[in-house]
Amino acid sequence: MGAEYYFYVGRFLLSSGKEDIPDEFLTCFRETDRVTAKRKQAGEVRIEYAYLSTAKKVSDRLEIMGFTEQLARRDFDKGLRAKREWQCSYIEYLKTSTHDEQTRTTLVDSATLTQQFLDRYAFSAWASALRRLKKQRAWSTWHLRNRKKIGAVTRHILSSESIFGFFCSDVRFFLRAFLLLCTPSEKVRLDYTELVDDDMIDPDFPLSEAARESIAAEARVAERIVVLAEGSTDSAVLRECLALLYPHLGATYSFLDHSAFALPGGTGNLLNFLKGLASSGISNRIVVLFDNDTAGAHAAITARQLNLPGNYRILQLPDLQRARRYPTLVPTGSIRADLNGRACSIEMYLPVSCLRRGGKLIPVQWTGYDTKLRRYQGELLDKRFAQEQFRTRLRKRSLKSRELAPMRQVLELLFGAFN
Repeated sequence: MGAEYYFYVGRFLLSSGKEDIPDEFLTCFRETDRVTAKRKQAGEVRIEYAYLSTAKKVSDRLEIMGFTEQLARRDFDKGLRAKREWQCSYIEYLKTSTHDEQTRTTLVDSATLTQQFLDRYAFSAWASALRRLKKQRAWSTWHLRNRKKIGAVTRHILSSESIFGFFCSDVRFFLRAFLLLCTPSEKVRLDYTELVDDDMIDPDFPLSEAARESIAAEARVAERIVVLAEGSTDSAVLRECLALLYPHLGATYSFLDHSAFALPGGTGNLLNFLKGLASSGISNRIVVLFDNDTAGAHAAITARQLNLPGNYRILQLPDLQRARRYPTLVPTGSIRADLNGRACSIEMYLPVSCLRRGGKLIPVQWTGYDTKLRRYQGELLDKRFAQEQFRTRLRKRSLKSRELAPMRQVLELLFGAFN
């Protein structure tokens, strides 16, 4: 027959199935709910494996996940309306079907009775009928013995294609509604002993934790990707260029607003913010984008050593062709040097016209020396001028697509972060 799991609320068998336990049921538990017990069966000692909690605890968890009593009722009503509409369409189809007249009349009459039942059906009727059914110790055989006595709602609950006659978009809405019929201390138990006995599940595998991660991963695909950059200017430039070059992707990304968090710029502050964010367990996909300079390289190494969750990506601004021979200031004057990995902040990726003042490129000044990476850190001498030039041209809408090739390169790096 095959191994099965069994999901009980009190004595009531709510669900069972072969092989795969639905993630939706597993997310109602925590690993601290996992229990084992020794039972004697046919003269042998058998170990049972289960998750065990109470109706109150599971209800609280469902509420926090968003499966509230109010939304469960709404979900039921929405599903019921959809079923009524489908039934009306089905009746109209039957009226024009190619069946012979007698068969067609029989089918239409039967479908009309179903439609009339659905018109009277409601959440309150479902709850009342299931509460009575729940009191039966062996409800699966009880209804066979009392099939002439049970009402239309109970009959629907026992024969419906939906789970116990409850129309829902997620089984956790049904579970939340069912728990309304239970006492707070009533046990909620998910028994997966047979699956362990058949070597289908490792008894030490954290099923509940894995289920929550699996569902969170699916949800992340539809959520905005959060981009953490070193400063408010970085976020603003990225946001504006995304809107300009890829307007259809604007709602896909959210950029850190440093002012909203009163977060100063710089790699050190970004690292501290990253540590706090990672410890909060946020499920969104997060891209941390450091500058392509010495400080950014040092910070990226540190960030990658934090053992971050799988929804994080650590990136640096890409290498830049124009930065391979760029004017820099040294004690003896000015020389051209490769700034990649040493002095490429977001301003270096702006149109080259924004980096010119008086017809000449604004030079880079070498500052501190990083002993670990054995290289100097460089910084554009007048970042504010470059930023103002960019904003002016953005406001005048005078930017050409070819001038934004470096920024397109940066955005494409973000697009591929989770490939």
